[in-house]
Amino acid sequence: MGAGDWNGDGTRDTADVLAYARIKSDGTLEPFQLSAVFPGTPDDQSIGAGALVNAGGGNVYYYILGGTSSGTDRVIYTKLNPTNGTPGPWSVTTSISGADWFNRAAVVGTTIIEANGNLRTTRDARYATVTPATGALSAWSAPTTYEAGAGHWDYAMTNARSGGNDFVYILGGAPSPITTVLKTQVTAGVPGAWTPTTALPVDLRRVTAASVDNYVYVCGGTTGTSSITAAVSTVQIGTVAANGDITWSASPANMPQARGFGGAAIVKAADIAAGVGGWEMY
Repeated sequence: MGAGDWNGDGTRDTADVLAYARIKSDGTLEPFQLSAVFPGTPDDQSIGAGALVNAGGGNVYYYILGGTSSGTDRVIYTKLNPTNGTPGPWSVTTSISGADWFNRAAVVGTTIIEANGNLRTTRDARYATVTPATGALSAWSAPTTYEAGAGHWDYAMTNARSGGNDFVYILGGAPSPITTVLKTQVTAGVPGAWTPTTALPVDLRRVTAASVDNYVYVCGGTTGTSSITAAVSTVQIGTVAANGDITWSASPANMPQARGFGGAAIVKAADIAAGVGGWEMY
């Protein structure tokens, strides 16, 4: 799933729907469909953070937090049909603490952790809890600084689990491509202090990441100072230890195209070993 400019006019003003597709048993996708238009005026929420929360009991929600080039603090969400995964009507819930875009989010259980993007100048994160029966968010926590300095965007954010412990990571980013990786352990839905862990093997910005079990996959990104040049096709695989530290290795199978500012998702069909198979384009 992902929000974006779906009428092809090249403007962010039309980023007002969610595109989604069902996954076939062989991993390929059915044709994409579009959700109902986002509520409100203006209704666009481009390049905001996304979060998918399985709250149990058939209650699965997708959230879009912030977005648009002028910035919004609005949070909208939809409940997914438990039978076929289609999104339902959109609702508005508790706003993030300040208008932003290029922000990021990760999920542990029913906790959403959201971190700053291009408009909020402090490098901080906060969290809110999902009400399982309704999908509404609690009030957001007070912000916690994850790193000293001002301005940080174009990074990846994901979660992983190892040794029964849950972690959230912030990887790479801008204004210049960096290798820094930061982690926090989430206990009973509450993130702890942020600390550095093993840096990425290469400087990356406009990068994306996904995780399954105790593996983190960092896909593509750009290595130049420009956000739209020097895209790479590499995949870095991180193995997460029980204390949250990461050991990095390069995937034996790069993507068939260089990709920057993309998205990544993993659907787990069975237990896996570290690594990726051959890539397919379709």
